[in-house]
Amino acid sequence: MVYWYFWKEVQEEYSTSSSSGGIYIYALTPEEDRDVQMTIEDPDGTGVTGTLTQQKPGQAGQGGVQEVNVLEITQAPNTPVSISVNFKIQYAADETVTVDLDGTETTSEVAEAIASAFSKLNNKAGIPRIATTASDGSVLFTSKKPLADENVTITLTKN
Repeated sequence: MVYWYFWKEVQEEYSTSSSSGGIYIYALTPEEDRDVQMTIEDPDGTGVTGTLTQQKPGQAGQGGVQEVNVLEITQAPNTPVSISVNFKIQYAADETVTVDLDGTETTSEVAEAIASAFSKLNNKAGIPRIATTASDGSVLFTSKKPLADENVTITLTKN
């Protein structure tokens, strides 16, 4: 049902499909990279919501651009909760962290907890090829090198 409402909104500019709980969006005509924004709702009762935006698309080669994806936390939980956050780049990275929240955190503190958990992965090396930092209630996932624009998925679920 959610997919149908989504399709009705974007059908004139995009082709869409869904499978395994995901919605996939494709531009109808090839053109320069466009900003993409997704909203994370709270259907599983985590108490944490946010938006994921691509702040800067990646561009490979000499003089290239490092891709930056931003997870903005727009609501913090008001009860204790344990959440899992998965960061995935198709064919390159698939990392999940668990963050325990006591329900008194601000959105900035939630972002800091998520960024810290990702930074501690892999013997404190973090996500391969990605620097993870927090700033003003957002988690920034920045490519360590200028690479071609990649498809990034971030999923937040209640444990």
